[in-house]
Amino acid sequence: MNKAIGLIFLLYVPVVIIGTTFQGKKLATMQSDAIAKQDMFLSSLKTSIDYKREINILKGEKYFMGKFSENMRTWEKFILKLKFLKALLEEFPGIATNIFGAVYLLFAATLIQRAELSLGELVMGYQYLGLVAGPLSYIAYTFLTYKADKEHIVRVDELAGKTQVDTVYEKLKTNKDYLISAKRLKLYSDDDKENMLFETDILCMKKKGLYVLKGSNGVGKSLLLNYIINSISSNWASGEISIAKDIEDTAFLTYPLFFIEGNFRDNLFHKKYDLDILKMLNIDFEGKEINTNPINLSLGQQQKLGLLRVLSMNSNYVFLDEPFSNLDVETQRNLTEYINELKEIKTVVVIMHDETLDSLADEIYIIKSKQLELIKADGIRSFAN
Repeated sequence: MNKAIGLIFLLYVPVVIIGTTFQGKKLATMQSDAIAKQDMFLSSLKTSIDYKREINILKGEKYFMGKFSENMRTWEKFILKLKFLKALLEEFPGIATNIFGAVYLLFAATLIQRAELSLGELVMGYQYLGLVAGPLSYIAYTFLTYKADKEHIVRVDELAGKTQVDTVYEKLKTNKDYLISAKRLKLYSDDDKENMLFETDILCMKKKGLYVLKGSNGVGKSLLLNYIINSISSNWASGEISIAKDIEDTAFLTYPLFFIEGNFRDNLFHKKYDLDILKMLNIDFEGKEINTNPINLSLGQQQKLGLLRVLSMNSNYVFLDEPFSNLDVETQRNLTEYINELKEIKTVVVIMHDETLDSLADEIYIIKSKQLELIKADGIRSFAN
């Protein structure tokens, strides 16, 4: 029986060490996976914040809320499993000590009954077990922590703050015939009105038709379109301004284009798309699995997918910021013909740097020297009071 007690002590040390660390690799894998799952969860949150304007423009709020909720539930379940396993392994040395203590007392009591062990020896043996338990638990936990955390990387994601935007409709009149009509319009780079980008005495864009907006970089072309659709504060402009009441029904190709991990349909937010537009844009990568880090779409493919998103929205207003960027010659020609047909039934406003659409435009505006000027018109446009 003395040999049995000796065997208990001999088994105690390896059982505690091995029992604590045998799942260390699984814990390490889970903690490594936690980084990826955390990134997926935070990425969906960050995307929803960083691209709030673009998501609203593309009417993708429902899709992104669903994806965010799904990622959050996956994250919560995974973290629960991870914490349970970690807690179980951390507590294993104490559990093993209690079990071995009970086994030791059982054998020792049997030896005392047989007069093969004194009470003092039993107490001393139990004290030895207690003395070994503390350092052994610490050693086992140290091994577990090292094994589990050696692949763990501390990451900090700074999420951009959510900007609250007041509604432009509280300050603007409605006009049934015009996309926008304005007197003494001034547009600024922020709501402090310290840096004026441009001004104009009169700006009128009727519904239906093609309007081309030109100017060098940074003069306020994109900002004007963002102002019209109410994605920036109305305080960024001044003047007598009237914008169409149904302006929320706008499809806007804006930048930066963004994509998510998933297939072609995922990146269309599972919305229906027009097969004729798909063909017109020469899109041949519907079966491609899209990665984002790094993005495995060429610049041309990114532009085509962005255009497909916007042109399939069937909106009354279509705003296109440099739609021909990175497109091949054939697709540019197809898109030019498409825009020429589209202007007959919708209001199309396009930001351009070249002359591709000049001959088709009903009106052309240019911003230079902080002035917005009308350089081509289909007739005299009077301001509707």
